[in-house]
Amino acid sequence: MCVHVAQHYKFRTEPSYNEFTAMQTIILNPNAGSMTEERRQLIEERFPDANILESEEKGHTEHLAAEAVRDGAESIIVGGGDGTIGEGINGIAPNFEGITFGILPLGTGNDFARGLKIPLDLASAIDKIEAGNTIPIDLIQLQVDGAPKRYIPNISLGGFDEEATCKLAAHYKNWGPLGYIAVVADGILSTTRYHVELVLPCDTVLSAEVSAIMIANAPYMSGGINIMPGANPADGQFDVILIKAVEATELAMLAPSVAAGTHYETEWVEHIKTTSLTLHSDPAMTFHADGHYQSNTEFSFQIEPSVLNVFASA
Repeated sequence: MCVHVAQHYKFRTEPSYNEFTAMQTIILNPNAGSMTEERRQLIEERFPDANILESEEKGHTEHLAAEAVRDGAESIIVGGGDGTIGEGINGIAPNFEGITFGILPLGTGNDFARGLKIPLDLASAIDKIEAGNTIPIDLIQLQVDGAPKRYIPNISLGGFDEEATCKLAAHYKNWGPLGYIAVVADGILSTTRYHVELVLPCDTVLSAEVSAIMIANAPYMSGGINIMPGANPADGQFDVILIKAVEATELAMLAPSVAAGTHYETEWVEHIKTTSLTLHSDPAMTFHADGHYQSNTEFSFQIEPSVLNVFASA
C-alpha cells in the first residue's frame, strides 16, 4: 500500500488441558496502578490451574514471557498497565505463532486495552478471556541501528526525552488527561525543533519541521485521550501524527482540539496512514514506547499485520 526471579503463587504437578486453561501462564505486575490484594485473589480464584507469576522490576515481565514461550505456554496473560503489556508482547516476540495473548487491565491508563474494547473492569475482562473469543491484531515493528527489534502495540511518542516523558506520566497521575495535555503543550514549546524526512512506500518522501511525532497502532493514550481517532490495531496500517513546530499563540489553539479529538483538522498537525516508515531526524530524536526509550537519527517502522492473537471481541 502506498501512502529477577519469579514468585509463583500456584504450582501445577500436572498440566491442565481443558480448553480454557491449557498451558496458561499469567504474569502480574504487583506495582501496577490499580493492583490490589483483592484483585490478586480474584485472579487466583478465576484461574485456578494457571501458572501465576509476579514480576519484580522493570523489564522482568519481558523475561518471564520469553520463558513461558520456551516452556510451552499456549496462552500468556499479562496483568498491568500499558508498559507491562508492552513488555509481555516483546517477551513473546518473535514467536507469536501458537500463542494467545490476554490482558488484565491493572494499570493507571489501560489505553491499549481500551483500544481493543477490552473491559476495564477486571472481572469483566476475565469474562472475556473465559469466553475464548480471539482476534488477530497488528503490531508495529521498530528497528534502530545497534538495538534489538521492538514491537509497539499501542503508541510511541518521539521528541520528548526520558526526563520530559517521566514528567508527563507524573502529571497524568496527578491531574488526569487535561494535566497531561498541559504538560505536552509546555514540552512542545520548550523541546528541540527537529528537521525530519519521512520515507514512505512507493518512494514517497516528506520533509517537515516538527516538535514531536506520534506513531500509533491504536487510538488512545494517557487514560483515554483519543489522540489517533480512527486508528485500528487490526487494519494492516499504522497512523502517524506530525506536530509541527508552533508558536505559543498557535499552541493555545491546538491543545483544546487535542482534548476534543479534532486536532486532525488543524493546520499544525499532519496525519498519515501507512504500512512502513523510515524516519531521518536532525538532530537525533528520542522515541518512547511504554517505558522503553531509543535515541537515534534514523528509525524504521514496519507494520506486522495480524501477527498476534488476543483474547478480545471483534
